[in-house]
Amino acid sequence: MGFYKALEATGKLRAVHGNSDEDALKELLPEELIFDVEGVRIGIVHQGALSVIDTTPIKYKALEMGVNVLVFGHLHRPIIEKNDVLLICPGSPTKPRMSDPCAVELVIDNGSMSTELIGITGQSCSYIDFSRKLGGR
Repeated sequence: MGFYKALEATGKLRAVHGNSDEDALKELLPEELIFDVEGVRIGIVHQGALSVIDTTPIKYKALEMGVNVLVFGHLHRPIIEKNDVLLICPGSPTKPRMSDPCAVELVIDNGSMSTELIGITGQSCSYIDFSRKLGGR
């Protein structure tokens, strides 16, 4: 809760709760959120995608929400996919799964969007660390 309060103090935080968040945070934050930035409609959900291979369900969720961009979590590994809508799973800076720690930056400038995957120095998930050790033999 302390980290949330620090981010909230910036006045720029937009957030939803996740399945592992403490109850106090779940009571405070919604399950989904929609807001506009420079004419771009952005949605945020946590548990939207069930697979990194098939993003069809999360794409339909974005269309159902009527957003141009849907940011979702739960997978803890990055996805940036542009079809009918821009789908972004930013990965995880602290608990990555099958990826290195990371985040995704979304830049909106006069309605134009760009994304960048930002690598973060830290411990990878144990599977990635193990596979790198195997490759080094």
